[in-house]
Amino acid sequence: MPVSHIGLTVSHLPTSTSFFLSALQPLGYRYIGQQGNQVGLGISDADFFLCQETPGCKAGAAHIAFTAKTTAAVRDFYANALNAGGRPHGSPAVRNDESGLFNAAVLDFDGNSIEVVHRPGPDVVEDDDGKTRSAQHG
Repeated sequence: MPVSHIGLTVSHLPTSTSFFLSALQPLGYRYIGQQGNQVGLGISDADFFLCQETPGCKAGAAHIAFTAKTTAAVRDFYANALNAGGRPHGSPAVRNDESGLFNAAVLDFDGNSIEVVHRPGPDVVEDDDGKTRSAQHG
């Protein structure tokens, strides 16, 4: 079942918004809007929400993984996230030779683990420059 949306409680909404906008830009994420103490990010509609911590609802460590279409997008996420102040939590690499799973992860300012994963399909080939094409059409 696909996930409808994800929310993170953060300690400083402006800092976290800036961080995630930079880190997730390679995946096509952008600012969608803000309502009260909550900011929505997404590609076309908001599906990733950042909420300012309040008494009784503190920021906490979570793990979130986003999907990337290419390994280049994974690498760009990692570079952007580090440049925006994230901490390394797994540099871009193939984690499973058999499946081709390629990922990278960082820790945000609140200790949340943010991962981006590329899983090549059985009929997809990725060129050296990160572009994908059908394996059948060479």
